[in-house]
Amino acid sequence: MDATVEQFLASRRPGPSRGGDRLRIVPITGPALKSPAPRTLARQPAPASLRLSERDGQARVEEVQAYNGAAASILALEGELLAGGFQDRMLAASTLIGPRSAAILSTACSEEGRFEGEDVVLRPTGSVAPPRYRRRLRLGLYGDSGGDGTPTSRQQAVWRDIEADRRTLDHPGEGISLLRLCTAAREQWGPLVEGLAPAGRESGWLVFIDQRLAAADLFCGPALGAAYGPPLLAAAAYDGLVEGLRSGPRKAAAPAAERAGWTEGFWRDLSGELAGALTVREEQTSGSARLSMDSPALVGTALLHRGELLHLSFFPALYADDVAALP
Repeated sequence: MDATVEQFLASRRPGPSRGGDRLRIVPITGPALKSPAPRTLARQPAPASLRLSERDGQARVEEVQAYNGAAASILALEGELLAGGFQDRMLAASTLIGPRSAAILSTACSEEGRFEGEDVVLRPTGSVAPPRYRRRLRLGLYGDSGGDGTPTSRQQAVWRDIEADRRTLDHPGEGISLLRLCTAAREQWGPLVEGLAPAGRESGWLVFIDQRLAAADLFCGPALGAAYGPPLLAAAAYDGLVEGLRSGPRKAAAPAAERAGWTEGFWRDLSGELAGALTVREEQTSGSARLSMDSPALVGTALLHRGELLHLSFFPALYADDVAALP
């Protein structure tokens, strides 16, 4: 494991779990960054100094260009949803956009069918893709398009999942985007997040849907946790809703997280699994680096900046329902 990630995990501690059987979280706390936390796309409205647009005005599903005209860096988080342009997108990787500098953001499709428009500008929405989509993106089940915007089988895999969700939610119409679907279902998934809002010094969460780990997002401190906690937990609630509608009523069971010492033991196991993960480092501009971590049980990614970890996310490597979606 990268030494920075190892030190980061060693400094984090799990707290008491909260939530219900359908959606439960384990909050994670730890020390904050020594340097000020960057600004974020999650804060709405987005900074006026930030511009996101189709790259060179061309049809490139897998890339969006960004320019940050402010004197402070901006964090663009893996999974964040963008609207507009030729097609709605979700960010495929976390990127730190340096002050008064440009960056290319890796993206994936999050809107079925459409790839056209008169406006090349995209906007941050303050929303994040549900864990199920982020995990499949990390596993390589979603991908790019042909150079001319022609969809590939991996891009069509996103469309199939969006369409399947639309049918599950009984939402009218076709060709809908993931963002619009999540927004339309807010009244249905809203009750699942009651009482789960970030509190105190929390800087990350383990998310469990139907008592199995769905995702983990850990930040460098409570400032970023406060910015990204609400959209991340809302996205998890959406997945909890969809999974509940598909599986139907379940017999109530005492969540495993309520057993004495469960959270500490689970956290130790997760940290140990990540310690043995294969790590690939990709250097970026502005003193940043992105890590990809893969083990038999988990897949993850981390964003580092000048020797400090800004964000770490990881997901189960494979669920049974992923097999049909494998390319």
